[in-house]
Amino acid sequence: MPLKQVIFGWIKELLSKPDLLYLMEKELQEAARDLLRAESTLEYARCMVEYNTARVERLKSHIKLYEGTQ
Repeated sequence: MPLKQVIFGWIKELLSKPDLLYLMEKELQEAARDLLRAESTLEYARCMVEYNTARVERLKSHIKLYEGTQ
């Protein structure tokens, strides 16, 4: 095959629209990354809720103790 045809074939391939399967696989990979990011954010948020709940309870307890000594 002449070099000219190879080059034109390569350029045509670069400029053509990607096929449907390729686009679906690319979107699936993006969705998987977004899901992982969302799950990580959810895990962090749950930990922060747990941490702040314990912090509020601890501070309420200290306030009661402090008020009892006054």
